[in-house]
Amino acid sequence: MFAHSSEDASAAADWPDLSFIHTDVHAHFLPGVDDGAKDLQASIALLSGMMQMGYEKFIVTPHIKLRSFPNQAMQLKTQFFAWQTALQLHGITAITSLAAEYFLDDHFMELLEQDELLYFHSFSENGQVLIEFSFHQPPSMIRSRLQYIFDQGYIPVIAHPERYKYYHDQLQVYESFKEMGCLLQINLNSLTGYYGKEEKNMAIKLLQQGLIDYAGTDMHHLRHLEALRSLQHDPQLMEMLQHYPFQNMYL
Repeated sequence: MFAHSSEDASAAADWPDLSFIHTDVHAHFLPGVDDGAKDLQASIALLSGMMQMGYEKFIVTPHIKLRSFPNQAMQLKTQFFAWQTALQLHGITAITSLAAEYFLDDHFMELLEQDELLYFHSFSENGQVLIEFSFHQPPSMIRSRLQYIFDQGYIPVIAHPERYKYYHDQLQVYESFKEMGCLLQINLNSLTGYYGKEEKNMAIKLLQQGLIDYAGTDMHHLRHLEALRSLQHDPQLMEMLQHYPFQNMYL
């Protein structure tokens, strides 16, 4: 497997040290439930590679999106506990917990009303819910929907804001989300240029403005893992990341 081959073991020394992030808040490791890891072997390969980069804790966030990935909380919990058992049998000692990445739509609002959300915690008493928007058009009624999440006792964590091109020239939109109390989670691979030059520039701008709270990998497959490896080739970027006050360690 990936973590144990001699080639990958020797390459591990060339991977960036991301131990200062400590916890990944956004990853698709749970096998076979979405477009992330397809099976247990793939999941173990991803976890092992990230542990070699210094990660100690992983918040697993499978998609919940009615049309594409109609996962349900109870079903995911059952699969998650079985996955944890399988990891232990394979000697994987990482700390793992279960949340989800919700697509902000009417289905999510129904789940919110039913109080059936998977979320994570920091030192705050309120659960933090990872949400994503469409990549093609701005979400409708966005402020009222975000406010309703707060009203229900949760804190919205907006996934990969740098990837929503329709907001690239509207930094004030993210400033207004922050003023509401929302948290923002950047994808580290946006900084590698994996998603494109515009996304990289926006990611850097959000960091420079101090608008980001969490760093995540949004890890799906080995291509994402290899892209993270390229961070080591940009010492200036690594220095910025090391000095940025990410909140991951408090999860």
